[in-house]
Amino acid sequence: MIALRMMVLAVVGALLMTQAHALLAERDVYPSECQGSFSVPALKAVNDLCLQCENETRDRTTLGKCKANCFNNSIFAGCLDLLQLPESEKATYIKHVRLLGK
Repeated sequence: MIALRMMVLAVVGALLMTQAHALLAERDVYPSECQGSFSVPALKAVNDLCLQCENETRDRTTLGKCKANCFNNSIFAGCLDLLQLPESEKATYIKHVRLLGK
């Protein structure tokens, strides 16, 4: 019985360590200029938008410019227009930028 408890504790401990490591890995790639809330879904959404914009413009510098200042820049705003998103979707992306940059 004691051996079973020890095995369960070892498995639970390993799972917790794996989750903690994944969170640290996400924080490692989190842009340093984003001083607001830590939100991986928001970051992924705005980063994906910048990638779409780079693919549309075929300019390799677009991604870096779009991500500058934690996505709070004129290039990001231009990408929202270039991709012809509905206003409701644009508003969602703008909320993401505000959340990340607060």
